[in-house]
Amino acid sequence: MQDQLAQGDTMQAAKAHTVLVVDDEPLICELMTRELRAKNYTVKAAHSGNEGYNVVREGGIDVVISDVRMPDGTGIDLLKQVKASHPRLPLILMTGYSGITIEEALALGSAAVLVKPFDRKMVLDRLNRVLTPLAQLWGAPASEPLPATKLRASFASREAASAQKSLGLGTQGFAITIQDYNRNNLNVDEVIGFEIAFTTGTPARLKGEGHVRWLRPGAIPVAGIEISRLDPEFLADWCPIFEGLTTTQFVPSL
Repeated sequence: MQDQLAQGDTMQAAKAHTVLVVDDEPLICELMTRELRAKNYTVKAAHSGNEGYNVVREGGIDVVISDVRMPDGTGIDLLKQVKASHPRLPLILMTGYSGITIEEALALGSAAVLVKPFDRKMVLDRLNRVLTPLAQLWGAPASEPLPATKLRASFASREAASAQKSLGLGTQGFAITIQDYNRNNLNVDEVIGFEIAFTTGTPARLKGEGHVRWLRPGAIPVAGIEISRLDPEFLADWCPIFEGLTTTQFVPSL
């Protein structure tokens, strides 16, 4: 992991953000602390979920990176505690085993699940995403067109779609039932273009680019999409809507 984290990258250095690393393996904490400090992050460390939560309660933490499997309070315990008391504090889970699905973790509020072994670029990319304001994060550069639309859907309104459990919004994504003409088009981890139309209400469309984070098969399949960019035409309308949500779910589970 040290060699992976030590490799160069092109991402900008962090500016005065404090990261809490929680892992019961002291070597992992030490390596991550060293490399994150090299990128100008202030880093604190804890070795259990309970110890990590005590550090969070002291204040001054901008993002938490936590292992899942630990004694004296797991990463899932910590995630639930953090979201109950600090709902807007981002928490990224890391794990070496499949004790929780991506759908479950994102619905609980985790901003990502990093599967060990992971490289340092994945860590820095997730930190960059959770610490960047939505308008900046989702602003699509004019020189980079959105990908071809693979996910299309239409609803009478956002309220109707929510009531029917056909569409749910999270802090940085959405879950949606997959209509027949989309059923065979999507793959997990694929980057897709999406366009969701609403007959009534404003904004009339949710259009952009996203990562397919999970797919749930069944009679009515459901997909979880993390938004990576929005069409500039709708960016200013949608950012306040997502920022105003009371949910702690990163990508909800319908």
